[in-house]
Amino acid sequence: MNTKIILLSLLLFVSLNANEKNFFISQGVGISKHKVIITNKTGNIILDNQPSNTGNSLNLELGYRYSNNYFSTFSYSNLSYTEIEINNVLISFNKRFKVYSFDPYVGILYGTSNLKLKKSLINGSTKQDDGQSNIYGIQFAIQKKVNTNSYIYLQYKYLKTNHKRVIQKSGDISELSRDNFNNISLGIKYDF
Repeated sequence: MNTKIILLSLLLFVSLNANEKNFFISQGVGISKHKVIITNKTGNIILDNQPSNTGNSLNLELGYRYSNNYFSTFSYSNLSYTEIEINNVLISFNKRFKVYSFDPYVGILYGTSNLKLKKSLINGSTKQDDGQSNIYGIQFAIQKKVNTNSYIYLQYKYLKTNHKRVIQKSGDISELSRDNFNNISLGIKYDF
């Protein structure tokens, strides 16, 4: 909820202060995949529901161009898997290149990641073990101008986070960690 209020406030601020076309917004959808590691600490827990490692992603960005080659973004992404939902708030710094009629760019990202459990991995468990973690990574993308103010883009993000949770069943303990997120998305950008 707080993330949505922040994004709406930034969008309002930018729209009231946009004299030049240095600002842009973008929206993308895609697929996200991450690494799931289960480490048995004591005993061997058999999970009733296996954790998924592939899900859908939705990305929203508000960006500012410092020049033709450099820009930053403030972004929100929602990664939805069968049993979890991950919400990321990120800032990025990017370098854009010009290659024929395409604009590839590369960037670094840093922010916060919030994991919310939608479905327990052990039947009958009611504990909602949500977690928050720092998140950082890199992104590569290519965009193409489709008209004066609009672009389409294809983007890849590699994100590193440290979401861990302890799972207990009948005295046995295991640790479940999720990291190394890979996200590919297709989207549109609009300059204003």
